[in-house]
Amino acid sequence: MAETPAWDRAERYREMVREGGYRSIRGLARALGEDHSRIARLLKVVDLPESALELLRRHSADTRVRARFSEKRLRQMAKGGNEPAILREIERVLQAGR
Repeated sequence: MAETPAWDRAERYREMVREGGYRSIRGLARALGEDHSRIARLLKVVDLPESALELLRRHSADTRVRARFSEKRLRQMAKGGNEPAILREIERVLQAGR
């Protein structure tokens, strides 16, 4: 089975922090047995605009979307914060498959 997309993992971790009673990313990392810096980097993905995350969720089964939008690429996009440009990039990938 293919790896869970970065946006799904990031949202799951965010919910675990909110709902799971973890006081910090380090606490979550200890509970999961993962490196805290890895989780912190992944959580930056949820800084993407909600419209972009929704588009990614809707097309998460698309192999082109999963391949193009790696965790690293999503973090870069979130850092830039240009919502129209982010949405255009996602749409371009979707259009290429049609």
